[in-house]
Amino acid sequence: MELTYLFEPKADESPLGYYRRLSAANALTGWKELALMAEVSPSRSGLLGTPEHVAKMLSMPQPWTEQLAQQERGLRALRSLHRSGRDAVCPHCLAEDMYLRVHWEHAYATACTRHRVRLVDRCTVCASPLDILREHIALCNCSQELAHLPCEPATDAELWLSGLLAGAKEGDAPVIAPEVIGAEPQAVAQLVRTLCQQADVAEAPPRRNAAAPKSVGEAVEFLAPLQSLLAQWPQAYEAHVRSRMAAGPQEARTLKALLGLWYRQLRDVAADGPLHAFLAPVQRIAATEFDGVVGIEDVDSWDDLRYVRLGDAANHGQMTVPTLRRAIAAGQVQYRTRRLGTKGKVYEVLRTDLDRIVAMRQGWMTGAAACKALDVPAKVLTNMADAGLVEADHEWVKDVLKGGPVRVNAVEQVQATLMANVAASAAAGERIAFQGLTSRRLGDNTAIQTLMRAILSGEVQAQEPAATVGTLQYLLSDVRRFFGTPLLEGGLSVNQLAKLTGWKHDSIDHWIESGLLESFSIVLRGQPCRVVMPAQLLAFNRTYMPMSDLARLVGSRSAFMKRRLAEIGVIGGRPTRNGTERGMLVRLADVAALAMGTTNLGRLAVRDARADRRTPK
Repeated sequence: MELTYLFEPKADESPLGYYRRLSAANALTGWKELALMAEVSPSRSGLLGTPEHVAKMLSMPQPWTEQLAQQERGLRALRSLHRSGRDAVCPHCLAEDMYLRVHWEHAYATACTRHRVRLVDRCTVCASPLDILREHIALCNCSQELAHLPCEPATDAELWLSGLLAGAKEGDAPVIAPEVIGAEPQAVAQLVRTLCQQADVAEAPPRRNAAAPKSVGEAVEFLAPLQSLLAQWPQAYEAHVRSRMAAGPQEARTLKALLGLWYRQLRDVAADGPLHAFLAPVQRIAATEFDGVVGIEDVDSWDDLRYVRLGDAANHGQMTVPTLRRAIAAGQVQYRTRRLGTKGKVYEVLRTDLDRIVAMRQGWMTGAAACKALDVPAKVLTNMADAGLVEADHEWVKDVLKGGPVRVNAVEQVQATLMANVAASAAAGERIAFQGLTSRRLGDNTAIQTLMRAILSGEVQAQEPAATVGTLQYLLSDVRRFFGTPLLEGGLSVNQLAKLTGWKHDSIDHWIESGLLESFSIVLRGQPCRVVMPAQLLAFNRTYMPMSDLARLVGSRSAFMKRRLAEIGVIGGRPTRNGTERGMLVRLADVAALAMGTTNLGRLAVRDARADRRTPK
């Protein structure tokens, strides 16, 4: 069925008020007749609970009915605070635009912030409540025009609260309280109910239904304490908090026990958000004036605490409670005890002492954090600590002043030093990263630590800069001389070479020192050692032949062979005490030339003279 007159609802219009205005414009007896035309139950829920059906039956745009249904759901969420049985209006607003505002239906809405007057819910002529079944919203049942009803001025607290319930923006409501613009209206109502219902600390809280006034007059009476609490903010409110603390049980040891239900309800609604301004003074006063247990959950900030419970202190300092107890026993932190419950006892530590301990603990880091900072595995970090590159304390858990086993400054210093020890120009050759200096790869932790000290001193330098210490690259040839085991497994030491070939140890030493036999210098079990690799031994055997081996082949002696081969020249050995030489060599090329009869004695003499000058005495 189509209506004669149809118009869009206002943005802030009451959902039922719109249908009442619509029914009056179409000359119906009331909104219930409109519900019957829409073929729904003649009730508020019937008309506003089925927006699609109502839009279809009354030929209305469905977005309109959906908007009204959504506003109705918001009003139903108010439950006992929904003023549904009568109208409360501002005559001045009705004179400007004749429609009912949706925020007037809140039970705590008692004022119009635009005109700064109280709402009217009773006709001053017939003294009857403004029933929602009236045929016209502009008239009382006695035909009195509501726009002409007299009004009383509203208090600042009533204007403040009504503005918040109406969703006032900054500057709309009078400034008599802390900045709470943006708070949810439902949270504001819960806060006001707590403050007003338990305003008198000397009396027991009134019945619960007293917090749900049915008329504007009852609401004004219920909200009267709000004016005294907010008039001189925050002095009046803080005085109220102190009076509540003074009236609380003297044996109370916690803030919840001292302030009771009032504090618990206040925490529920003002723990965070804009309304936290009402909880902050309570926490601040309790931290300074309450001689009981005040936890971190009872204050607005950490600095508001003077003493901190042991558990909260341990969590704040990232330590265990037993560690903090050891600090108390050692006198490193000041503490006090407080009774908790009937027989319990709780320890509290001085916050300033705790802050000092936390600051000192921050100078130490865990092993995992140090490994991450240096980009090295745990085993490499252990060797760095054993080598003295970083300062570490493996028994740090016994010291409350240490937050980990590794000192932060030491890590930063070694990081800066190693990153700066870089060669001016990179050399070619196989490389190894600092993070690869492990015993699994190199075999000897003692040698690893020696190498690390050499790297720290700059004796061994990285070949090029890197992003982290662990990725610094070092020449493998520089590293090998510190590690005996891997080279020894692939080559022969001087002793092993002497046993294998029958050469004298002194002879091999002489050849190595003269540069005739190449070798690697390593450190084995802390002692210097020289290792000859197979390729180096092969190169030596292809060039030289010991005189002792040549004499043995022909059944003679080295001294006799020296005289016989004097024309091709012999490389002298190391002199002995009895005047002989040990480790004489002959070049295989010279022996072959002698056998072929192509020896050039002049050329050999010049070459031998040069070799004698190079040979150390």
